[in-house]
Amino acid sequence: MNGYCVSLRSLAFGVTHHGVAITAAWGRWETIVADARRSELARLRAWFEESSLERATIEAAAAGLAVGPRTLQRRLSAAGTRFATELAHAKIARARRLMRDPARKLSDVALEIGCATPSAFSDLYRRMTGESPSQWRRRVC
Repeated sequence: MNGYCVSLRSLAFGVTHHGVAITAAWGRWETIVADARRSELARLRAWFEESSLERATIEAAAAGLAVGPRTLQRRLSAAGTRFATELAHAKIARARRLMRDPARKLSDVALEIGCATPSAFSDLYRRMTGESPSQWRRRVC
């Protein structure tokens, strides 16, 4: 190396190398890291949009994002969320799109988003939104 390579930890506190003060704005570094985390989360959400939710696993998502499952888990944790939470949000978003069609049965929506039964779908929906799927449909459609 050319002697100008320093660790991120030393940048946080500032170092002097060959008489040149090297400092980094720690707030800027935190912003860069936060942006990267949001980007990873955005990539996962896009993957959910393109994927079959009934077979969505952390292993499949990690493969789709070209990272390991544990790496994805760590990155989601750093972003303040979990895979199961993001999957639940993706299921709710897809269910809402499907439920806008009044001819579509709620039992069909449940199966399409990967819930084994309509009651499992209703429980998930109520837990995530505070209302039942049929209440949402009556209110919105």
